[in-house]
Amino acid sequence: MSKPFGWIVGTLALLGFGAWVWAFHGPCGISEVRDTQSQLSAIAGRWTDALRLAGATPRNQLAGPLATLQASRREADELVVPVCLLRAKTDIVKAMDFGNESLIQFMEADANDEFLVGAAASTAAIATKQARSELDRALAAVGVVVGCAPLCKSQEPSHVSGTP
Repeated sequence: MSKPFGWIVGTLALLGFGAWVWAFHGPCGISEVRDTQSQLSAIAGRWTDALRLAGATPRNQLAGPLATLQASRREADELVVPVCLLRAKTDIVKAMDFGNESLIQFMEADANDEFLVGAAASTAAIATKQARSELDRALAAVGVVVGCAPLCKSQEPSHVSGTP
């Protein structure tokens, strides 16, 4: 084997190894994306479970389930994610905010006004259903990123429904 040929083979081998490292451990590497997907799914699962519990809890006893919902939201917000999952994470946090805020508004409704309490309950039910739908959509986006990593492009957060 001649020296130039050996040098070319060595360079190609080094480039191949670098590409493999980048694909699995780069800024949006496959390993990092899969780990983050597992973490986001677990957090979203805890939030959804707490939301179901809140739906079966009397209005005057919602403080406990709401505290769990807010803790899950903070956990999602504090999670450091690869840049290719920033949009999905932001959408997940916004969906959680939307659901949490609807329950807070329901709790704050004047207990002496049955009409307001009923309206707040209806609004909260619709808003939490929409929040779950938005959360499912954001988690599906995480799955898409897992499928294209490490070649996914960074995206800005999308718009998720505002406050109820």
